[in-house]
Amino acid sequence: MSSFKNRWTPEQTKANRKNWARALRNGEYTQGIQTLQTADGAFCCLGVACDLFMKEFPELLAVELHTAPRGAGTMIGHDYRDLRLYNNADPEMVADMDNTHDFSAKNSGTCPTIVRQWLGLNTDAGSFTEYDGVESSLAQHNDNGDSFERIARIILHEPKGLIEN
Repeated sequence: MSSFKNRWTPEQTKANRKNWARALRNGEYTQGIQTLQTADGAFCCLGVACDLFMKEFPELLAVELHTAPRGAGTMIGHDYRDLRLYNNADPEMVADMDNTHDFSAKNSGTCPTIVRQWLGLNTDAGSFTEYDGVESSLAQHNDNGDSFERIARIILHEPKGLIEN
């Protein structure tokens, strides 16, 4: 897998986070919990980030990495742990890879590494330290019922530990 670690500047990741917060606030996404995207099309806050990433990079094809546990890092049946350029793949091989996807696997609630790097997040759950010193995460806030509006405010506030240095 090619490394995207240094592909985005801090300014670009900040702009990506602002767009993410805007998407959380605009009402386009229905909020769900405990998974990136539910079977009925609702998204957790991190699932919205994944959806935005895939819209920005339609040339990338998500293919399953066979060393990853089935369902790990999946959204809409795709495993984002291994992203390859569609243009470099043989169409017949791509069709075969599509047949390996578990389209019922939507049980991951954390952000794939490449999306985390695109946003400049420190961890795959969006972990950070609350103002009172308690450890928390964007995923936890989402699953505990905080609104997308509240989560967008947290993202824009950039609490300690949320953003990669």
